[in-house]
Formats: sequence, structure tokens, C-alpha cells
Amino acid sequence: MDAYGPTEACVYVISADTANKIDYSSVGYVQNNTKAYILDKEFRRVPIGAVGELYLSGIQLADGYLNRPEETSKAFMSNPFENNEEYGGLYCTGDVARLLPDGSYGIIGRRDGQVKIRGNRVELTEVESVIRNMDNIDDVTVQITKNNTNNELVAYVTLSKDLKEDLVDYVREYVLKHKPEYMVPSYVVKLDEIPLNVNGKVDKRALPDVDKTSLHAEYVAPRNENEKEIVEAFEKALNLEKVSIHDDFIRLGGDSLTAIRLLSYITSHDVTMADIFTFRTPEAIAKNMSDYSFDLDIYSLESGCPLNSAQINVFADVNVYNKKNAYHIPGYISIPKEYSLENILESLDKLLDAHPILSMHLSEEYEVNDNTDMSNLDLLKDLMSTARKFGIKEIMNLIKAYGLDAGGLYKMLRTTIRLFKGEYPYLVKGAKPPVFVEGNVNEKVILDFFDESFDLYNYLSKFLIVESEESYYLIYWIHHIIFDATSAGVFQNEFRTLLDGGEVNYEDTFLKTSAFTHQIKNTEKFDEAGEFYEPMLSDIDDVGVLSGDSSSEGYSTSLYDLEFDKVAFKSFLNNAGISENVFFTSVFAYTLSQFADRDKVLFTIIENGRDRFSENFIGMTSNVMPIVAKCKNQSISSFMENMANTVYGVLRHSYYPILLLYQKYNFEVHILFQFVPNWIADDFNTFDNAESQEIFNKVLNNFQDSLTEFLVQVYQNGDDYSLVFTNSNKYSDKMINDFKDTYISVLSKIINGDTTSNLNSIK
Repeated sequence: MDAYGPTEACVYVISADTANKIDYSSVGYVQNNTKAYILDKEFRRVPIGAVGELYLSGIQLADGYLNRPEETSKAFMSNPFENNEEYGGLYCTGDVARLLPDGSYGIIGRRDGQVKIRGNRVELTEVESVIRNMDNIDDVTVQITKNNTNNELVAYVTLSKDLKEDLVDYVREYVLKHKPEYMVPSYVVKLDEIPLNVNGKVDKRALPDVDKTSLHAEYVAPRNENEKEIVEAFEKALNLEKVSIHDDFIRLGGDSLTAIRLLSYITSHDVTMADIFTFRTPEAIAKNMSDYSFDLDIYSLESGCPLNSAQINVFADVNVYNKKNAYHIPGYISIPKEYSLENILESLDKLLDAHPILSMHLSEEYEVNDNTDMSNLDLLKDLMSTARKFGIKEIMNLIKAYGLDAGGLYKMLRTTIRLFKGEYPYLVKGAKPPVFVEGNVNEKVILDFFDESFDLYNYLSKFLIVESEESYYLIYWIHHIIFDATSAGVFQNEFRTLLDGGEVNYEDTFLKTSAFTHQIKNTEKFDEAGEFYEPMLSDIDDVGVLSGDSSSEGYSTSLYDLEFDKVAFKSFLNNAGISENVFFTSVFAYTLSQFADRDKVLFTIIENGRDRFSENFIGMTSNVMPIVAKCKNQSISSFMENMANTVYGVLRHSYYPILLLYQKYNFEVHILFQFVPNWIADDFNTFDNAESQEIFNKVLNNFQDSLTEFLVQVYQNGDDYSLVFTNSNKYSDKMINDFKDTYISVLSKIINGDTTSNLNSIK
């Protein structure tokens, strides 16, 4: 028999017949006159299988601790789940547990034995239990040690007999077969015995320190300047000494946050986060770097700068497809009345000074500008060339759809021709954007503020301050040419910093992004980026299309909680060696293939474009890039590997304008997917009341030029995820709901299935 119970509940209250346990963690069922509850941090009961803290109730409970009122108040409380006086008290055991499928209780470990490893919660006793089941292991204790800022697991073991194989590999390989990678000890230390204190518990202070150099590969010094730069960045970001060119970033404890820090130490603008996770060692990362030297200070506020690759994609969509209303970004900040209107205006003015891009507008000047109009003959030649690329029918459709007159058609075609020739328009500094102040907030004031398209050649942002009984609201309306999702977070955080009397740095990084775009396009690397897409886009005639099932007009947005097994998810990511972005994109690709009933699907993804630069600036760097995914006749593991290669490859070549791909391969795509990680999602404002939510929905529905017909986003919020759809109403609510259910089903089957099985077995 196994028995469980704390002294505070008169020894044991749960017991099990060891012959009938369904899981090693099971301690059995509660005894008579005892009730047990597994609760989360919000004091709510958790479902079967979920982990929570174990609470006990019954007449056998102690009243508390003698002469220790503070500890008593923390551990003993009244029972909100029972009216029966016999179960009126509740004791918090401090043990982490779960209810197993047979109704028995499984003890996972102590609350203070739970640690975080690379963002994942780990019970030290769970790792110990796995190692104890190994042959030749007599005893074990698992502890944590710091490697840079990351926690790493250390297994101290005693052996029943000597091993022929390497002890570290022996333990790590066994644990990896039974647990996710993040639960595998980084270090294994052999002891003659586990030191214990006078209470019979592990004496942590008596455990020896670990040799942290054991994580390193055999030392090989950098052999060239690129390797030297990457090695030094590794050492600074990971707080290590003597990093070898063969050392693995992940093995050394690196994660996405460490990668961002690592990038800040690399002066070359030719390395991205995708490079770090793809190549992982200094040698491989340096080998992928080009030898080009870019001067990122060639533009100034006085000279202006041509649009960068991300901005060109927006400009082209606005001008070539006449989507004048598709790229306006609304938002607002709620401000308590403890701040005055003067405080708000002063803070906004300082923010505009710190981020001059908010005062920029387009110029008629182009990067290549001969100051003469094209001759009619030249225009005719280019028009015929453009017509061949678009097709006469498509041009006639554009004229009809947008109601273009001769002048409008001429302007559209001339803009298109110039863009195809590589002539990019300039951003130049103008006066500060308009700031309006109104009295009491009302729907009409806000809608009137938004009811105007930008004149791109005058200003690209404007602001409105309104007042309610409880708050002020700073409302902004900014064009996507100078603003993206990451900018929204920077804007809001820095505005609040200024409002509280702090300071922010002057930022003109947008000039550097332009310099990078216009220098790399003259290199072999730019040509290589174009060649990367050749095998992907040269044969897309048979890609699947997502057909609509409704004739309704307008657009809709819907949000759903994304529920799945987080433990299995983390385990799958680590075993597959892929990022969350790759995983969620892969699930989207396969779900899309099910609805399109095709092996191949074509869609676009969004990348924030800031890996090469500082994250903390306002500007437009979000690149849209096409992906073709093949979704049949392969195993799950092969599919994930192929998708990782595709996604990482696209991210590494994100500076290549999609406009040029549209031109070369003659395709359009209206399906877009985006994974929005914590560091971006945390900065999005939420609506503080139903009225403001309704107003902003009306704003968005007033502008019918949609960015895309079908946008799916996965938002990360801590350990939770949401699935957000923004779509044309040609897709019915039923279809969106079916797509959502299929996405979640495919996700769950992949993370819980056999990775060697055929992908097409998932329906």
C-alpha cells in the first residue's frame, strides 16, 4: 500500500493499492471523512488531468500552528465549497497534484519544487522519478543552477554499479525518451552519496558546484572577423567565456529573448533571429554572413529617404490597386484624470520630437528621378510591357473596379512602371501632424475624425484628444506606411513614460532601414533572395484556393480561445526542434489544404522585419512574404522539417519586396497568416468598455478596402493562445467556425500523435 498525508491532517488521508495504480504518481483515493480539492491560483477547481494545488478538508484537520499565527493564516482557511460544519476548514498542503482518469490523486511534487526552464514549468521530483527508474541508478536529486540568466537542471546521482557508457549521455538519452527536451538535465554529476541534513532531507548547500564548461564543444578559436564578431556576441549575450565556433546556441541555454540580446551585439545587419535558430553555431552563422559593408547613415531628415521594402509593398497596394482606405491604423490610449490636458499635449509633443517619422509624408520625388516626364512612346512601350504582365483583361477590370478616369489610369500605370523599374518614392519631413482637442467624448466626434483618407503627400498621422467623466482618450489614426504593430507598442509605452515625467530616446532608425533596403538590392545577396523563391513560385498553377460560401458584403472579426494540451505542445516543439511560429504556420497550412482540397497551398505570412535593427522604434518594417506548402504524402516529422526550412528561408530573405515576386510570377494571394508572440501581443491595447469596442468596429467597417480577404492570427498571451479571424463576409460564420474547429483538431492530433505517421491520416 502507498499512503499520503501531512501531519496537519493526522498523518494519512489518501491511500492506494500499489498493484492497481494506473500512474507512478498516483497515491490513491481519499479516506472516509476526508475531502480533497485541486485548485488553481484563482481558487477554482481544475479539470481532470490539470495540475493544481492540493487542499484537504475534514474533522481530522489541525486548527493551526502553535504560536505561529502568520503561518496559520496562510495554510488554514474556511472551506467555501461546503456548508457541512465537519468540512468547514480547509488546509493548503503545498503539494502540486492532479486528478487522474480513474479518480485517484497523483502527486507531482511540492509547490516550492516547481521551477521554470526556458519558459516551461518543471517539477524537479518528476525528473527525479524518471531517473530513479533507470537501471544502475541508486539515488538521485535534481536541482537547478544558473547558466547566464537561464535556469538549467542538474542531476546528482549515485550508482549501484559502474557504467561502461558515458554517464551524462546515459542519463540524458533516457530522460529524453520519456520527457520533453526542456526536462532533460544539462548536467549530470556522480556522487558517492546524496548529502542529507539532520531532518533527512537533501542538504543543497553540501552539493558540489557543476562544471559549466561541460556544455561547451571542444574549443576552436575564431578564424576570421565574422566568426570573431559572432563568438564575442555569444559570450556577451550568454555571459560566458571562451565560446568555441562549434558551440550550439540552444545547448548553451539560448532562447528567443537571448537571441534578441545577441543580435544587439552584432554590428552587421546581415544576421537575423532566423539565422541564429537555423545555423545555431558561430561557425555556421558567420559562414552565412555576406562580406558586404553597408553605410546606414546615408540618409538624413533633411535629405529624406526612399521607402524601404516593407513600405514599398504598402505603397504599391495603395497606388496600383487603389486601396486608399486599406492601410489606416486606428488606436487609442486611456488616460486617468489625474493627468491634465496640458500634460497630455506636452507628452505627445515630446513624443513627436523623439520620433520624427510621425511628421513625415511622401514626396513626388523618386529615388531615381530624371525630372522629365516620360515620352508618350516610352509610356506606350512600358504600358504594353505591363499589360503583358498583368493581362489586358486584368487592367480593364482594374479600370472598371476603381472607376479610374484617363488621368487616374495614367498615374496608376506610371507608378506601377516606376516601381517595377526599382524607382522608389521618398519620405520627407513636414510639419508636425494635426492634433485635435474636443470636449465630451461621443461617437460622432470619433467617427468624423476617422472619416477621411490620408493625403499621402501632406501628412500620414493625426491625433484626437477627447474627454469622458473618468478619463481622457488619446486617439490616433496613422498610415501603415510609417507605422506597424510593433510601433503601436513603442508609441503607447513611450507616451506613458513621458506622461509620468520620464524621458525617451530620439529615434531615426527608419532612415537606416531605408539605407539597408537600397544598398542590399545592388548586391548578389539580393539576387540570391530572388532565386530562393524560384523553385517555390515557378509552379503554382495547381495551388489550392479557399472558396467563399456567401455573397454578403463587408468584413468580420472573431476571436476564439485556442485550447490544447500545453505540456504535449512544448514537448513536441522541443523534440521537433522548431519554433512556435513554424508550428502554428504549419498547422494553418495543413488546415488550409483540407479546405482547399489540394496538396499545395499558397498564402502569405508577416515578419516584423526588425531583427537587423533596434526593436524600440516607430516605423514600418513588417514584411509580407509568400509561402507555398506541400501538405501530402509525407510524415508529420518530415512536414514540420520542410515547413521549418521554408519559413526560416522566407524570413531570412524578408528584404525582398513581394511586389517583384508578383511581377515575375504573376500571382495574387488574399490569404494571410501571422503568429503574434508575447513581446508584440503584450503591447496591444484592449478596449476598456463595450462602447469604445463598438465605435472602433464601426470605424473598421466604414473602410471597405480590405488588406486581405482572409487573415488568421494566433496571439500568444503568456502560456495561453487566441485564434483571431479577420475576413471578408464572402466567408460565412459557419465556415469560419468550421475552419477554427479544424485548426484546433489538427493542432491537437499533431502534438499528441506519432510523428512518423503519415500527415494525411489527420482529418
